Amino acid sequence: MQKLGDLFRNFFLATGVLWFLCGLSIIIFNFHFETKEIVISLVLPLSYAIVRMFDASGRSA
Repeated sequence: MQKLGDLFRNFFLATGVLWFLCGLSIIIFNFHFETKEIVISLVLPLSYAIVRMFDASGRSA
């Protein structure tokens, strides 16, 4: 259960940082994001969270 909590914490932290930067680029540079970019902005934090989960389990063993 702890691993699932760590996965969600890392996922939402990475998503928040990425979406904050995307929001700044929309405001500052007047960028427009399509469906593909939005999906990528969800897949990247998920992959980061999964890598962090396995990295943390490797260090604790």
